[in-house]
Amino acid sequence: MDSSSTSRNTKDNESTAKGGGTKGLNKISEIKLRNRRVNRDTETDAPDERLPHLKSIVKTELPERPLRDTEELQRTLKDFLQLTADRPDENCYPFIDDFSFSIDEVKSKIDYPIVNSKYFQADLRRCLARNEAILQRTIMIHIINQHWLGKVFDWNCEGQWSQPKDSRLPSRQDDDISLPKPDLAISFTLKSFTGEEDDSDPIPSDLEKCISPDGGSRCFPFLFMEVKKAGADLQEAHITNLHSASQALYNMYLWMVRAGKAETFFKTVRVFSFVFNAQDLGVRVHRVSQLADGNIGFRFDEFSPLGRYSKDQACLLVKTILNNYAAQELHRELKAAFTEVVKQEDERVMSKRKNNPPRDVGPSKRPRRGQNATQHTGQSFAIGNLST
Repeated sequence: MDSSSTSRNTKDNESTAKGGGTKGLNKISEIKLRNRRVNRDTETDAPDERLPHLKSIVKTELPERPLRDTEELQRTLKDFLQLTADRPDENCYPFIDDFSFSIDEVKSKIDYPIVNSKYFQADLRRCLARNEAILQRTIMIHIINQHWLGKVFDWNCEGQWSQPKDSRLPSRQDDDISLPKPDLAISFTLKSFTGEEDDSDPIPSDLEKCISPDGGSRCFPFLFMEVKKAGADLQEAHITNLHSASQALYNMYLWMVRAGKAETFFKTVRVFSFVFNAQDLGVRVHRVSQLADGNIGFRFDEFSPLGRYSKDQACLLVKTILNNYAAQELHRELKAAFTEVVKQEDERVMSKRKNNPPRDVGPSKRPRRGQNATQHTGQSFAIGNLST
């Protein structure tokens, strides 16, 4: 399925629908938003051309591996046994902890989940009889392997987004809907763009919130998860993900347009979303298309339709999205845009200071959002082109 959630005018960078400045707005709850239908655009209702490529690099099935192909795991075990022989009287707990960590590391290298299947199945059984909070705190966390995050990725749970009005998705006249607050979002780290040493590059003030909508040093969220207990609620979860993914894509769009990379954005930039309960999981891939009238449309394709899932399938999906797509492709394009925008801002600041030298010379660069964290204000907005 392919769908358009909203559109925005790209010629004058103004919303196609106004909102947020009228008194007496009809405030819409998230539940009502989730139950609304999204308008379809039959003229451009075609599958994503990148879908075959994404399916070739994002995997759902682990290849079979014979026991003889576990050399690194065997070496880890031999090293531990040697330690027990060499230091028999020392406290065992630190060594057991290191041994467990090493086993998880080896498992991660062969794309095998670190969570034990017995623990995973036990949590699934608990989730069948309890509320979605149990799913959020067990299964949703289980499928993210800490070893796969490295220095490039970070994640956040239920982080409330905060965005200035001119960087939000367009709204209808009478709607006032909260900004995204995904159950879980995976993002890039700020240092993956700036490097380890320098995090003081100047960021344009109008794009500052777009790079880190949920605060902190997380940048450009690209994978979203929504968890529900009942199967009937998963369609609501899809709408919530569409809300988050569309705003995330629009944030990336603003950065890449500023960098002069709009064409690259439309061709290559995609984000993913998961919905699941204790039995079924569905995955969608989201994109932006350019419409004939100069607007942009937010769309999705079914990457993996709702169906039964296993621990290995869910974990491998996350791992290959992170390593094979986000790290290898998406990060490269966003970093190029980031570097170009920072260069432009640096030149603008230097030119301004050259033409208007201050009496008291201050720091040459404005600190990043991560250095002066701002609190979320609970501002809200509405999504456009929705019908009840």
